Amino acid sequence: MKSRRKSTRGTMTRIRRKGRAGAAVIKKKQRVRDAALVLSMFVFISLFCVWSRVAVLQTGYRLHNLVRQYHKAEDNYRTLRLELATLKSPRRLVPLAKKQLNLQQPTPNQVVIVPESIRIAEQSR
Repeated sequence: MKSRRKSTRGTMTRIRRKGRAGAAVIKKKQRVRDAALVLSMFVFISLFCVWSRVAVLQTGYRLHNLVRQYHKAEDNYRTLRLELATLKSPRRLVPLAKKQLNLQQPTPNQVVIVPESIRIAEQSR
């Protein structure tokens, strides 16, 4: 509060010294200062709005690129799953086993069926 009184006293002293013309000059300076303050606030708010809009656009572009990468990875995953299923298929493995490894289908007397109790005992070891 004391600083306010001092500035008022100083302003009043200047007004008294310069008369009515001094008062008009001081009011004009105050109006210019107020206008400059309002203008600077307007510029600051405008710059903030522009900055926020640019940030939103950049985030949107990044999100779009990430979604596109996700879809590419998903397509690649589907392709690899299909390739794995193709490589594991019996239609492909049986001819390869016969040609490259000279394997053949077992005869009925070569097949041994292991009882369930023995399999469980073997797994528990």
